[in-house]
Amino acid sequence: MTNRQIEGRFLGFLAKAYLLLGRLDEARRAAGRSLELCRTIGFAYGVGLAERNLGRLALAAGTHAEAATHLATARDLFAGMGSPHEVARTTLALAALAHARGDTAQAAALLDEARAAFQALGMPAGSGLAFRHFRQR
Repeated sequence: MTNRQIEGRFLGFLAKAYLLLGRLDEARRAAGRSLELCRTIGFAYGVGLAERNLGRLALAAGTHAEAATHLATARDLFAGMGSPHEVARTTLALAALAHARGDTAQAAALLDEARAAFQALGMPAGSGLAFRHFRQR
């Protein structure tokens, strides 16, 4: 991994941390910088992470159409590079979006899809925070 790739990933982690703190403006700036850098250097995995972060940010801001676009882009990128774990993680974000839109059937279907993917990877189903979050609602 090159220093520029590490920088792109770090900016992605920083964006996620800011999002978790509710500091959406700072998160958006870090995610935007991550996306720009990763695109410039051709780091597809980093682009996927940045797109997913931007989707989660848009979801937090209530801009569902923007969230859908970023999350679909991330999912397609991860699927194209053969990263089933990242596809499953992005599917969880898509489930959160469906839930926010009030589409419980779609949210449930996406959760089932993610659970099956995690199980196929040998990861225990239902152990993740996301699954517990949706079961509570």
